[in-house]
Amino acid sequence: MRKKILLPLLFLAMMSTFTACNDTDSISGDDDDRITISTDTTSKDESSDDLSTEDGNSEVVTYEVKTEHYERDNISIEYPVLEGNIPNIDTLNKTIYDENMEGIEYLTDSYTYDQTIEMKEQSDEILSILCQAYNMYSSASHPVALFSTINIDVKTGTLIEFEESNLDEFSKKINNREFEIVDLMEGIEVEEAKDEIIMHFNLSSGYPMFYIQDGIYHYVMSVNHALGDYMTITLTTE
Repeated sequence: MRKKILLPLLFLAMMSTFTACNDTDSISGDDDDRITISTDTTSKDESSDDLSTEDGNSEVVTYEVKTEHYERDNISIEYPVLEGNIPNIDTLNKTIYDENMEGIEYLTDSYTYDQTIEMKEQSDEILSILCQAYNMYSSASHPVALFSTINIDVKTGTLIEFEESNLDEFSKKINNREFEIVDLMEGIEVEEAKDEIIMHFNLSSGYPMFYIQDGIYHYVMSVNHALGDYMTITLTTE
């Protein structure tokens, strides 16, 4: 999972110290301020495909995705926890936890932070989750939207990341306007929104984030704060 939070430049400056990673060896953590208030089982999937074990026996992949809640003052964070026999499940859970909790210790009482998660794809092959958050400083007029994505190959227990070899082709499609905007906000012109996406994409570094839904890759793109901080697009094919 390459977690890249795409924010307006103003907010990036304000949050320049929001970079440390909470290094915890377990899901429970060592922070005395942390309170896990509940655990929700969001869904369960059973695979008809088998994994071959070292002794030659086959094992059916079964897993659940549970939602854990971190609460502290004005901070509320949902994050997923995997249970079942997905390969590398402990490593996956630690990576998910660390990246969702990154920098939380730097949020003071002046911040209100709320994150929720949404399952976008859950099958015997792929698990894809969108994490959406709103962060607001006490003196700010409006909250800033943040996001990250989690994409997992269930059979291998590995993270699905954007392939560097696809970046040139992706860039061409963006700059040639060969994409469609998903759920465009009311009152925003399509071409204006596309201009924003193109501009921010060419100013950004790293790889685009994405989630998978119904087998289609949806890319989450940064835009101006007045337009909602981010928009979701799909690439057009011919």
